[in-house]
Amino acid sequence: MLKKLYRLNKTKDIQAILKTGRSFYAPVLMLKVKANELPVSRFTVIVSNRVSKKATQRNLIKRRIREIVRLLLPKMETGADVAILASPKMISTQGKVLGYQDMTREIEAVLKKARLL
Repeated sequence: MLKKLYRLNKTKDIQAILKTGRSFYAPVLMLKVKANELPVSRFTVIVSNRVSKKATQRNLIKRRIREIVRLLLPKMETGADVAILASPKMISTQGKVLGYQDMTREIEAVLKKARLL
């Protein structure tokens, strides 16, 4: 679990990122980034009902993304608010969630595009 320091919880902050943040895309997710004046980067993960109707699958995706971000935090640049939005492509046609290693690869790639890694 991400420490509270690295979490982005306020609706106002999340809406600001979604409106004015820069977008970076990977096939299975989108990253919205906005600079902040803090010495740390803060993250939020958004997985909508369009990704999966099953709450268990949505929660699995969120947990995996948060854990990947937690492990990558020491290598990341600071001073950014980041929203990670999952795409419906996270779920295969057979109904299985994308694997942990594949998800890690995608997140690292999109963070490099955003120059956060």
